[in-house]
Amino acid sequence: MKYDVTAAPELSHTIRKMDSIPSIKRILEAICVSTGMGIGAVARVDQEKWEACSIVDNLGLGLKAGYRIEPANTICSELCSLPEPVIIADVRKCANTRWKEKMNGGGFRSYVSFPLYDQHGDFFGTLCTIDPSPATFDEKQVIRLFGLFSELITFHLGTLERAERAESQLREERKQARRRDRFIAVLGHDLRNPLSAISSAAQFLQRHAEEGRQKRMITIIYDASVRMRRLVDNILDFARMNLGSGITIISRPSNLYETIKQVIAEFAAIWPGRPIDLEIGGGELTVPCDADRMAQVFSNLITNAMEHGDAGRPISVAAYVDNGCFVYLVKNNGKPIPKRCLDNLFKPFVRGADSTEQKGLGLGLFIVHQIVQAHGGRITVNSDDNETVFRVHLPLTGRV
Repeated sequence: MKYDVTAAPELSHTIRKMDSIPSIKRILEAICVSTGMGIGAVARVDQEKWEACSIVDNLGLGLKAGYRIEPANTICSELCSLPEPVIIADVRKCANTRWKEKMNGGGFRSYVSFPLYDQHGDFFGTLCTIDPSPATFDEKQVIRLFGLFSELITFHLGTLERAERAESQLREERKQARRRDRFIAVLGHDLRNPLSAISSAAQFLQRHAEEGRQKRMITIIYDASVRMRRLVDNILDFARMNLGSGITIISRPSNLYETIKQVIAEFAAIWPGRPIDLEIGGGELTVPCDADRMAQVFSNLITNAMEHGDAGRPISVAAYVDNGCFVYLVKNNGKPIPKRCLDNLFKPFVRGADSTEQKGLGLGLFIVHQIVQAHGGRITVNSDDNETVFRVHLPLTGRV
């Protein structure tokens, strides 16, 4: 071959994708066999270059995807303005002197080239085969075969373009999601200090206010600040997970029975009108875990039971050891969780019911699930017309 061939400094995304499609290679092998020619290629052709997107080189010339030829030296560059494909079995018998010059200049005698178009109908390049020797083939069969293969490659081009567009949109959406999560993390962090101030001030006023309307109003403020703090904590945890830092677990031997009692005492102070029946083993239960994170699990599950359970009936909480695991159980009466919601219950922004009056962001159970998983445990839920029961199972030996 006498053409000046250069390799592209870096393969474009389209070329890498096309060269990796096995069916493209099989098409090129098929056209080489059917025409008896040694080189088959799908090439991208424009005013600046002829560039191989995928190539089969049976002549051993070392041609690869990404190799380029000056378009002026090729007949392929003329196909964008030609109404018909170019079929030359022997260039010495060709009447077109310009084509003879180009073929002779490259040292080739036989050549077949069909135009390729993208899904918008714009000229993309060519499906071609070429050889230094004259070829013998059935022209009508070659036209049918190349026409079919050109349609298949055009389909692939459309698929690649749609995939590239989808990947580009996905990258942009991920960038926007990261910016949003950073904003949420900063916002949540900045909200914590004023919320802590409100909560502390309300708690102080609660202790010194006399019984009556004023104390009830102060209690409402305190309850709201506590709930807001939980929401902010959930938002911050969610943002950390999305930003890649994940749930931070600092594991140390912890008495989980004592942690549960502390959580129950906090709820009794905040919601004295909502009884919680506690059934717990005696003494200590030391488990290697992050006690603060597990307190978040205990608290979120009780909050969930209070928000979705029957306000006139107590919530049941139990903790015990079963089959080498610490088990934490929260049970409430009320409407069952719809079956269609159960599979997605532990995903972010999912709530267990259809009511538009549901409180919260739908992050509580997601955070619970992530913390339990980070400890090597698991969480299950059963819900029917009588009751809804959440169970957390944590290995006594720590993460497994």
